[in-house]
Amino acid sequence: MKKLNEYAAAQFESGDDQEVNNGLLIMNELIVPCLPLLLVDETEEKDIVAVEDMRNRWCSYLGQEMESNLQEKLTDFLPKLLDCSTEIKGFSDPPKLPSYSTHELCERFARVMLSLSRTPADGR
Repeated sequence: MKKLNEYAAAQFESGDDQEVNNGLLIMNELIVPCLPLLLVDETEEKDIVAVEDMRNRWCSYLGQEMESNLQEKLTDFLPKLLDCSTEIKGFSDPPKLPSYSTHELCERFARVMLSLSRTPADGR
């Protein structure tokens, strides 16, 4: 997570609008949702230190000169980073896949292989 945070911060620092948006997307989609999980068990000092390091990195931008659009994006993002400790969001369930019997899968495979063997090599 720390490396991903560094990557996102570097993208933000670039000042390029697309990279800034990508860096903030990484933070909002991948980092911020996981922070409460790191903070829930306060016996892991290294997790708490890692979260504080990430927060400090982003808060350090507040004192820097930057374009107004970057300042606005940072101002929108920081509350999400700082206020996440109380809410633990559940992860969505993976998509449901249909279950097939081994026999049915073998039959389907055989049909596909048969259809491929009937197709000429030039694709006509």
